[in-house]
Amino acid sequence: MVAVLFWFYPPKPSQLMVYVLVGVMLLRFTPAEYSDRLLTLSGLFGGSNQQSVEEEVSFRGRASEMTAAWMMFADHPVFGVGVSNYPVYYQKYSRRIGLDPRAEARQAHNLYLEIAAETGLAGIFVFGLILWNIPISISSSWKQLKSSGEKEYANLVFSIGIGMVGYFSAAFFIHGAYPRYLWLLTGLALAIPQVTDAILASGKEKNA
Repeated sequence: MVAVLFWFYPPKPSQLMVYVLVGVMLLRFTPAEYSDRLLTLSGLFGGSNQQSVEEEVSFRGRASEMTAAWMMFADHPVFGVGVSNYPVYYQKYSRRIGLDPRAEARQAHNLYLEIAAETGLAGIFVFGLILWNIPISISSSWKQLKSSGEKEYANLVFSIGIGMVGYFSAAFFIHGAYPRYLWLLTGLALAIPQVTDAILASGKEKNA
């Protein structure tokens, strides 16, 4: 999200120095447990704590959950196993994978794999159309508002776009646990072109 923000609104060198200093200061307040979990990721790239990563229950669980989602999609590629049925089928696939020792219903912890597993190619197609239209709607509206001098509205549209980038980036690590936020942001994004047309039409009437 920060990278996207800086790409469209490049900070001045003095501002960038302040941001870096603030970021370094905030690192001092990072909980030790969070830092320890991040350090286990180095094992993915051949670090010295490879064994600790493999023994990490959370890591094994996530790997099992994502693998199970892919296997469900492979077994039911057209329509998937059914909406909300991933937890029902998880233990069946988990026993075949042999990574997760937890004998309980789990979620995919990846929105895209969850959609593939539960709705198959049909769901992927529909969700793909939504993902295709969101950046087009936001980008075109932002450019129109910015070129028309509607800076406040342009910044508002840009903020919604940043929110969408954040959500869909986080979706690689979370499943559809909070669908209301997903569809709220999606509804706002897809409605932006109509709102933009109304704003621009109103501006033309005032200038007439």
